[in-house]
Formats: sequence, structure tokens, C-alpha cells
Amino acid sequence: MSKGLFAQSAGINYQALILNSEVIQIPGADVEENQVALGLEDVSFRFTISDETFQDLYIEEQSITTDENGMVSLIVGSGTPLFSTFDAIVWNGTLKYLNIEIDIHSQNQGYVFLDIQKILYLPQSGTGSTIDIVNDMTNVPMADNDVGDIIWILDADGLGNSSLMV
Repeated sequence: MSKGLFAQSAGINYQALILNSEVIQIPGADVEENQVALGLEDVSFRFTISDETFQDLYIEEQSITTDENGMVSLIVGSGTPLFSTFDAIVWNGTLKYLNIEIDIHSQNQGYVFLDIQKILYLPQSGTGSTIDIVNDMTNVPMADNDVGDIIWILDADGLGNSSLMV
């Protein structure tokens, strides 16, 4: 039997392409809905996670500089909390929403609404959980298991078929 320990930081991966929202003047016309990436720009994000009734569960802010292509990659849950803590969110399968606001520092508009998305619930083992790999059902450990532990049985039925137990 082998045993491994897995740990993962709490959070939700968030990536976005930031486009310039200002009017660009070109000969003969002004372009308002342009598709020019906002590269190497200081921006701040305010993330709000709310429940199905839009009651705020968690609010945080993060600042970052876009890359040369206007991309940002953040982990919601690792910013500066303004309300509650990410770990206090109860992930019980009920609908939640992620509200995203952005502050593009050079435009001096403060935070403006960017998007709202449903957060799809996906249960997974928490930090500190383990995975056991055993040869067959007779080697499945019956003690010292915690909620979220995973057991991989290489020969679950005597015919060489594997099985996963959580």
C-alpha cells in the first residue's frame, strides 16, 4: 500500500483578457467598442461571492498588472478580504455567484461592473486529505480514514478491474 498527501490552496482560478474601453480616434471615425488589449496596465479587481438570493458571503480585492497581451490570472480567495473569509463560505451545493468589478487605474473611474457568473459546485477532498492505493479489497484500510480521503483499489473484483472509493 502506498499513501500520499495532497494539499491545495483554497480558491477559484480566474483569468481575463482586459480590453481598452476608451474611445479610440481614427481618421474619419471614433471607435467606441474596440478590441485593443490593455497591456501592461495596473488594474484592481473586486470579487464578491454571493448566495442564490444575492446575499454577500465574501468580498475581496486584488491588484495586478496585465501582461503585454492584456491577460490577468488570479486566484479568488487569495486577495485582501473586505468582508468575511474565503474559508467561511459553506460549499454545500447551493447556487452561488461570482460578481466581478474592475478598476483600471489609468482611467480614474473607480470600480465598474465587469461580469457576474454562476459558480458551479464541485465537491473535492479538502486540504490534508490522503489517497491510498491498494492491490485488492482485502487491503482496504478500515480505520484512520477521514471524510474526503480517497482509496484506489487496483483489483476491486478479482478480475483486474479497478475502483475508486471516496
